[in-house]
Amino acid sequence: MKRLSIIVIGLLLMGCNDVVHEVTPNIAVTHINNGLMKLHSPDDGNVQMETSYKNGVKHGVCKTYYKKRLELVENYVNGKREGMAVAYFPSGVIAGEYFYDNDQKERELQFDTDGKIMKEFFYEDGNILPYKGYEYDKEGSKNEIPENMFRALSDPMPSK
Repeated sequence: MKRLSIIVIGLLLMGCNDVVHEVTPNIAVTHINNGLMKLHSPDDGNVQMETSYKNGVKHGVCKTYYKKRLELVENYVNGKREGMAVAYFPSGVIAGEYFYDNDQKERELQFDTDGKIMKEFFYEDGNILPYKGYEYDKEGSKNEIPENMFRALSDPMPSK
């Protein structure tokens, strides 16, 4: 009876969607079907990334850490970025917000270290739209970015 219980519990666990897979970079992980994958640093063992998987692709929240500090939070739907992603300064203050639809960036907000909005950019098909961006002054007033300054001011979040 004890052996049967272990087999039944094992089968139940294999079918769960909330299985946590703990891995380090020096261990080859070929496939995670469902559950949460936690990638640990080989140097200190701290979590570097937590990613949810469904049917073998990223699905749900993906968090990236640097030295125990939350650096980036993204949301995935069926392997594609969807909705808002948030990047953080080392202080924990929001550095940027990035808005995605079907893995294509649509909008970006950049903040200063005090959390005040500085710039806003818009995208089409994942590419920054030239001449469509705004700067915000200290009072929060919105001003169009001059054409000759646009390229120097844009610093889009890197693609995957």
